[in-house]
Amino acid sequence: FSLYLNYTQSWINEIMPRKPFPGFHPGIYKEEVMKFNKYEDPLLHFLKSGSPKGRWLKNVILPTYKEDKNLLKSNDIKIGIHIHVYYLDLLDEILKAIILNKTKPDLLITTPFQKDVIKIKKKCFLNGLQIKKILVTPNIGRDIGPFVTGVGKFIDSNYDFYAHIHTKKVVHVDKLIAQEWREFLISNLLGNKGLNMIDKIICSFQKDKLLGLVFPDDPNCCSWTLNLEIAKNFGSKMGLKYFPKHFNFPIGTMFWARKNALSPLFNLNLDWDSYPKEPLPNDGTVLHSIERLIPLINESQGFEYSVTNVPSITR
Repeated sequence: FSLYLNYTQSWINEIMPRKPFPGFHPGIYKEEVMKFNKYEDPLLHFLKSGSPKGRWLKNVILPTYKEDKNLLKSNDIKIGIHIHVYYLDLLDEILKAIILNKTKPDLLITTPFQKDVIKIKKKCFLNGLQIKKILVTPNIGRDIGPFVTGVGKFIDSNYDFYAHIHTKKVVHVDKLIAQEWREFLISNLLGNKGLNMIDKIICSFQKDKLLGLVFPDDPNCCSWTLNLEIAKNFGSKMGLKYFPKHFNFPIGTMFWARKNALSPLFNLNLDWDSYPKEPLPNDGTVLHSIERLIPLINESQGFEYSVTNVPSITR
C-alpha cells in the first residue's frame, strides 16, 4: 500500500514519478486524457476507463517473446551495431552480451583514442566478432557525436536495423548505481546470461513494418528538464512541431532503430563544431535534447516504437 501511495503522490505533484508497469506511461495518459482532472491518479483513471489504447500504452518486448528462427536465418537483412568505446574496460561486457545471440551483426566502432584501436580489435577477435569499420573520432559530443556525425549516414544507408550502444560509466553518480544502469541497458538491448534480446528485437522489427525504434522501458519518467527550448530550436530544423510535456525516450541514449527512422537527424549534416566542448554540464545541452527527440523523430517518419522489459533487471 505504501508503494502505491508513493506512486500516486509522485503523479499528483510530478516529483520523481515512475511507471506502475512496463509499457504504460501515466504522464502521457494524464496529459492526453485527463486535461480537466489533474488530481486523480492516472493509473486508477486508466483502469476505471477500461484500459484504453493510445500513445500512453506501448508494445513490450519481453524475454518470453518467441523469435522466429526462419526470420533470423534470412540473408536478406543487414544488421549493424555502433559501439562508442570511451571506457575500454567496459567493452567486454557489451561483446559478451552480443555473442549470446544467433544474430551476427556487423560492428561499427568509434573511439576517441588511437592507442585503444589495437586493443579493441583484439577484444572483438577473441569474442569471435568481426569489425566492419573502426573510426577514431574527436572527443566531442560524448557518444552522440560519434554516432550522428561519425557513422550516422553510413549506418542508416547500409543497414536495415542497427543499434547504438556505448560504454556508459556515468562518473557523476554512485558507482553501483552506474553499474546497475549499464546492466539494465545492455541486458534489455543485447541480452545476458543466456537471454538473447537482439534476436527478439530483430524478429519484432521484421514482423512489424511500422516498428521503427526499440529501447528499454526505464521505470523512471523523465521529461524535458532543462532541454525544452533547446529541443524546440533543434527539432524545428527537422520539421518537428509537437513537443509534448510527457513522453518516452531512451534514457541513457541506447536503442535499436530501423533504416530511415532517424534519417532527419543524419540529414542535418552536423559537424563536430555542432556539439558543446567538454567539460559538459549534467543537463541542458544539445546532446540531452537529441536524446529526448529520438522517439519524436521516429514518429515524424511514420513509425511506431516498442519498449523492452527484462523483469529480473530494473533500476
